Amino acid sequence: MNIQTPIEVRKALGIRIRTRLAEIPADMLKPIPQAEHADDPKLFNREQFIKETSNFIERVYGYEPSSYQLMVWLLAEEMQTFMDATLGFIESGSEIVVNGKQSPWLKVRDIATMNILRLNRELGLTPASRLPATTIEKPAKDVYEVLPFPATKQDSSP
Repeated sequence: MNIQTPIEVRKALGIRIRTRLAEIPADMLKPIPQAEHADDPKLFNREQFIKETSNFIERVYGYEPSSYQLMVWLLAEEMQTFMDATLGFIESGSEIVVNGKQSPWLKVRDIATMNILRLNRELGLTPASRLPATTIEKPAKDVYEVLPFPATKQDSSP
């Protein structure tokens, strides 16, 4: 597993930066308040989660929303599954072992956790999975100049 040290930590430690990672804007470099749903899973709001996550990706990476919209939606679905499984586990009496087997709520929650981590890494949302800084440049040539089309111009001179 390739784990990268966040760029802010590398700067603080004086470690040379080979691959320039995307930096978090200065106005976003502040402690993140604890989410409302951390203590009460009923308060999780998918739309707000999607909005905040999309805002972060757009501000840090500058990507077009259509390029990551599906992944953020899947992440929100997995978060909702995690919250529902947590609620079910609490409401079922918080029993870890049921009839000699692991609680089905915990099993669903574990799978959702793995999917959440995988999607967070894919989107570059964890400090260790920060994506390289990129600049989107338009190609210098037109598509017709790049592709090898047969000569279609005909000489009109007799």
